[in-house]
Amino acid sequence: MKRNRITRRASLAAIRILDRTDGMATKGRRPKGQRTQVSGRLPSAHVEIYMREAARMDLPLTDYMALKLAEIHGLDVPDYIPAEQERLRRLRREREAQEGQMALSA
Repeated sequence: MKRNRITRRASLAAIRILDRTDGMATKGRRPKGQRTQVSGRLPSAHVEIYMREAARMDLPLTDYMALKLAEIHGLDVPDYIPAEQERLRRLRREREAQEGQMALSA
């Protein structure tokens, strides 16, 4: 019984933390708007290609898939994709600069 109360308290605390995002200043990526989760299975060999191409384009796999599906169906590319691409490129440049400085100081 005691364990159930602890688990319940932890769950309620997690819910409160999630609910506190309203009106709070947050750091990190911008909201991507209304989206729907889709689950499926793809051939493993294909996924490897998709992941490589997504990495080449500086996109998470799901953003890459959303981009390609929009292009195939003649839909507008979601607004968040170019912004996410630029954010990831900036982070990669910063990381590479830090690694370069660490290599010089070593």
